[in-house]
Amino acid sequence: MFQEVNRVRAEFALPPVDLDAVEHAERQAVGHADYTRKFALYCAELALGEVFVLER
Repeated sequence: MFQEVNRVRAEFALPPVDLDAVEHAERQAVGHADYTRKFALYCAELALGEVFVLER
């Protein structure tokens, strides 16, 4: 998922996200009955630059 998020970001001329951002998206999805749907949604938002990307 990490590679796919960054592949899509590159298509939109957005800078890549780090692995922590994708892991954060996964942690947000954990516990939901529709985990796979939520994880995919959060990663799509990351890919399109629609959510805040955590900086270290």
